Amino acid sequence: TGPDTGLAILEVYAMDICGINQTLLISVEVSTVWFVRTLTVSSVNSDSERVLPAFPLGWSIRFRTLYYDNMGRQFHSHNIQTVVTAN
Repeated sequence: TGPDTGLAILEVYAMDICGINQTLLISVEVSTVWFVRTLTVSSVNSDSERVLPAFPLGWSIRFRTLYYDNMGRQFHSHNIQTVVTAN
């Protein structure tokens, strides 16, 4: 959609061969991202209560990115590429 925002309703018809018709209405909202919230999903566990001196080799960290609109409502997004650069 590019810079275009708005609200649309998608209407889907399903017609069965035995004569049953079903209609599904899907509301689609296109909105700009107002702010982004990033959370880490991974954790490091050890077998004791002591602090680990370094991260284990092969440890991977996962990020979960949440998108919000200007009203503070979280929404699902597609076609947004999140880039993380470690330093």
